[in-house]
Amino acid sequence: MKLGVLSNLSIRRAESRDLPAVLELWLEAADWIYRELGIHQWKPSSFTIESVTEHFRKTELFVAVDGERVMGTYSVQWNDPFIWGDRDDEQSGYIHRLVVSRSYRGEGVGRLLLEQAAVYIRSQGKDRIRLDCMADNVRLNEYYRHQGFEYLGRVDKPYFSASLYEKK
Repeated sequence: MKLGVLSNLSIRRAESRDLPAVLELWLEAADWIYRELGIHQWKPSSFTIESVTEHFRKTELFVAVDGERVMGTYSVQWNDPFIWGDRDDEQSGYIHRLVVSRSYRGEGVGRLLLEQAAVYIRSQGKDRIRLDCMADNVRLNEYYRHQGFEYLGRVDKPYFSASLYEKK
């Protein structure tokens, strides 16, 4: 582990000034997922400053910063009927866009972001933390199970399939 990475890390609500860095981070992740894993999870062409701004407006977007550098993100939504369908409920907070810069890989940042998201969701009176990921991303599915999330099933959409996870 890099000395002091987690001790220098702060997590806060994103501000509009963070959005260009968020875009860079999401593009890095989309490129890596495709190039290294061969998974079409996120299309880089779908990430523009406009799409990041729209996500910022529609969700509660958080950034992890090391000094001034945005090196991680996640967002929280209070419903997700598109993915969760009839399982969508008011007792859950839904985590999306959990991304950590490749330069911080293996440092425990993703785990810390998940923990902070869970604390925030619970502070809003919710008793379940939910997330989804691409069903064919084996490594990511293993990661979420290792982080204590329970696999609830799979949802198939016209252009992708997602695994559903929950932690109480």
